[in-house]
Amino acid sequence: MFYGYPVEHLCTLQYSLISLVPALLPHLQDAASPGLDTLSSGRSKADSLRMSDRQSLLTYMGLPLPLFSGGAFFQPYCPLQQIDTLKCDSWLIGTTNQVFKHQRASQPDVIVDVRCCHCSQVQLDKMQLSFHDPALQSLVSLTPADRKWMDEVIGVVQTTWNSADPAQPTLMQYKGSDDYLRARFEEYVFGLLSLAKHRELHPTMNELPSISSFGRDFLDAFRRTRAFQTWHQFTDESLCELISYQHPCTGKTTTLSDVTIRLQAGISDLNLEENLAPTRERLGAAWQAGSAGLSRVAMNWRQDLGRMTASYTRNTSPNATDATASKGSDTLSALQATGAQGAAALSQLGSYLSSRQRAWYGAFSKTPKRGDTAESSPTSSRPSEEMIDAKKANASVFGAEGGKAAPTHRASASDTSAAPAATRPNEKEKDNHTTSSNENDSASKETSTESTKASHQA
Repeated sequence: MFYGYPVEHLCTLQYSLISLVPALLPHLQDAASPGLDTLSSGRSKADSLRMSDRQSLLTYMGLPLPLFSGGAFFQPYCPLQQIDTLKCDSWLIGTTNQVFKHQRASQPDVIVDVRCCHCSQVQLDKMQLSFHDPALQSLVSLTPADRKWMDEVIGVVQTTWNSADPAQPTLMQYKGSDDYLRARFEEYVFGLLSLAKHRELHPTMNELPSISSFGRDFLDAFRRTRAFQTWHQFTDESLCELISYQHPCTGKTTTLSDVTIRLQAGISDLNLEENLAPTRERLGAAWQAGSAGLSRVAMNWRQDLGRMTASYTRNTSPNATDATASKGSDTLSALQATGAQGAAALSQLGSYLSSRQRAWYGAFSKTPKRGDTAESSPTSSRPSEEMIDAKKANASVFGAEGGKAAPTHRASASDTSAAPAATRPNEKEKDNHTTSSNENDSASKETSTESTKASHQA
């Protein structure tokens, strides 16, 4: 069943399909009703053949095949009022009503959806085939030889297609024309009928190469149909000897070529041109946007580089050099003034420290004044000499008391006269030493206090 619209396009596809079966299109007198069978009545076997006469050849081959007679019918557009006619054995119809698709009394074996098929002067897009029975789909699947043969036919059509006039191939040649395509299908049908006749006459011969080329299961199923049994009755047994029972592409296929054809067909079924068109448009838009962004970035970079170059040129000009030199001289003079101020401050600090140093030396050189000490010298070195003499006297006394010999000592006349009273002067010297050390400590404390104040003032 063909389903879709418009009706004119729907009917054209069905008639084009029927025209590929040899001699069937002019003999559709029984196609209107399943009860008609005028094509088979009064028919006899052909006993002669003239190869130069096409009509004689078709008659000898038993054509046309009784496909739409005796329980089968053909209706290019079947209205809803004739839905009960589908209860016959076989039929080929076209419709635009979905009720035919969903009715359960006589469901179609194959539905050809032509809604996605747009017929124009340029090309005929692919149709969608839906099989109700998966076993039937496997039965009619193409063999490697069938794919090779169909690929050759399609290749010829594509290479000779004339978009200006689809009815005529390019250069007005025979190859690629309607007659050429019908002749290729006629060759295929002749080989199939001759092989089926040979299999019917010699059922034990199962090793023929053409059997696998046409498909063993398909060939056996075709021999069980009513159309073949009727045709077999009106054809001569010598037919398979005069007409070759070979597939047009027998021996021309290899595993590699078949895989290649399968891949090409699979890629073609994906409809990449149609499915990827939106993606290609989005990629193009994204590429244009990215290119515009990159161009803007490059332009901004060039502008920044130009500004940097101009700034560097202005800085390296003679006027800029003079301005830089004047700025450098001003900075140098400022540094020199700062250095002079620092030197003046340091000199003032040195003057203050030197004055304070003289005051400190004067404090250290002062001698304590006592009434009982008449023999003290005015210098700061005398108390230390007296301390040394006192230590020596004490050492001599301690040595005599310990039983040790006292060291020899030369004494002057004054020292000899003062020897009996050596003990008392030693005690006085100790008192003087203690007093002088206390005075020195107080003087050092005053000095440290004054130095601290001086440092704070500095």
